Amino acid sequence: MQIVNLTKVYNKGKETERVALDNVSFDLPNKGLIFILGKSGSGKSTLLNLLGAIDTPTSGKIIVGSKDITLLKEKEKADYRASYCGFVFQDYNLIPELDVWNNITLNLDDYKEEKINEVLDLVGLLEYKNSKINELSGGQAQRIAIARALVKKPKVIFLDEPTAALDNETGREILELLKKLSLERLIVVVSHNEEFASIYSQRTIKLENGKIIDDTEKTQENSNDILELKRRRLSFKNILNLVWANLKFHKVKFFMTLVISVLTLSLGILFLWINNTLTDDYYYKLLLENDTQYLSLIHI
Repeated sequence: MQIVNLTKVYNKGKETERVALDNVSFDLPNKGLIFILGKSGSGKSTLLNLLGAIDTPTSGKIIVGSKDITLLKEKEKADYRASYCGFVFQDYNLIPELDVWNNITLNLDDYKEEKINEVLDLVGLLEYKNSKINELSGGQAQRIAIARALVKKPKVIFLDEPTAALDNETGREILELLKKLSLERLIVVVSHNEEFASIYSQRTIKLENGKIIDDTEKTQENSNDILELKRRRLSFKNILNLVWANLKFHKVKFFMTLVISVLTLSLGILFLWINNTLTDDYYYKLLLENDTQYLSLIHI
């Protein structure tokens, strides 16, 4: 992955214009654990979003497998995120209505149970595969989020502050896991924790005011992967499973919504019936009055 003169300006040309990234360039290898450090507002999260094609740069290039992903169409960007990248967010983004197993397999149309078990075993949570998300600790939830990213077999995994909500001991356990995973793929971690970066990072890129102010290893082997975009969409079966799980998880809310919907529909039908009845009576009386006047004129 090659990042060439990458710039991101929010509200460009306006009084509130803000430069989040300023002409940033560097290369990333095929494998390894890379930390992107910086204080809040330094541009590190913006950079992560651009590398994952979640956001679009103002200018510059991101070359992946000889393709500039900044030029891809929106559907192609979605395919790039689905087939090439894995994402782990600070708040995990797990679906509480589903158990661990269904959270991991939700976006997989075809999978083998043993492969899912292997991934769960890799993150040390095989025995939790039938547990609900709200039964997990923060560290366990983070591991499940990592497992969900891994199951797609991505070439690169992007993590946004993966240890921010965890205590030091749990954070170290997560980073030990990431270091192990980085032997086979590229792991990019956005963080403000310099201590963890000094211990676990193979390379640290530090940002300040949208610019790189330090890079511990500038000469890296360039990625020569071929970028193959594979279409992945949520299957109809998985959509039904998600809907059913949501109904079971929110029974009271669903019941109240159903009751309110039935009452609203009933009141609407009653209103229409009353309105039509009154309207019919009005026109009937009007016709009678007109007929009476017409008969009066004939007799005259």
